[in-house]
Amino acid sequence: MLNKYIISIHSSKKSVYIFCKDGACIDCKSIYEECLVSLQNQRHNTQTHQESSTTTSTETDITLDEIQTYKFYVYLDSIHLQGSKEIESNPLFFGELDKEGVFRESKPTYHLIGETDYDSKDSKETFTQTLHIFLNGNTLTLLNYSLLDSSLNIKLECNSSESKERQEKEKTQREQQKQQESKTKDSIQSTAMLHPILEDNEIKCPHNGIVKLKANKGKSFTSKGIPMVLESDLLNASIIGCTNNILTSDSKTFSTNQCIIPKNRTANAS
Repeated sequence: MLNKYIISIHSSKKSVYIFCKDGACIDCKSIYEECLVSLQNQRHNTQTHQESSTTTSTETDITLDEIQTYKFYVYLDSIHLQGSKEIESNPLFFGELDKEGVFRESKPTYHLIGETDYDSKDSKETFTQTLHIFLNGNTLTLLNYSLLDSSLNIKLECNSSESKERQEKEKTQREQQKQQESKTKDSIQSTAMLHPILEDNEIKCPHNGIVKLKANKGKSFTSKGIPMVLESDLLNASIIGCTNNILTSDSKTFSTNQCIIPKNRTANAS
């Protein structure tokens, strides 16, 4: 099925224009990837018509993060969709009423719908929102719309308890996602640092000297029968082949009779 919208990107102005036909449906999450592909194709086609490729070779180097900083303009029936205020008498509906209290068909009307999906496998709830837009008999659907982000530069002003509750629900879910990402990141970092030094490892100083490893306080800790070398065991450890003869008692370094090995930099272990 062909998309019922046209994307026009002006990279010099960092702007994206989307012209929608009746019945169009846009995913507010994947639209950035679509724009990235469209811009890359646009620049590639331009480059093929250039006599010299050196002047445009760097232009194709664009990232998804850069696209997300562009300003979006969405049009339906040639009218720019900018958002509206919520109608107090009609919660989750945004637009303008005439004197009789009926929505003006000549003005965009926005209807926000929220859905909660439950993943039994991960025991996790996911809250998403869909925005339906009506204008002069035309309709446009925006999937994964965000009140917090005002997706695609369409800003909705919430006035009811229902819409404000949606905002709080979206905010809570976002905070939970950040906490989960932070825990995952911390777990990866913690795992990465759990690398013991054993007596049969080889550690080199910055001058390519080899540290002579000898377990003392770490003798009781072994891996496959090989004693573990603790940080305290590295103090005053001798280094063979170091060209830098320095003595130090600095608490921020390991003191040796030949070299200074900065803490957390006794890497090059094999």
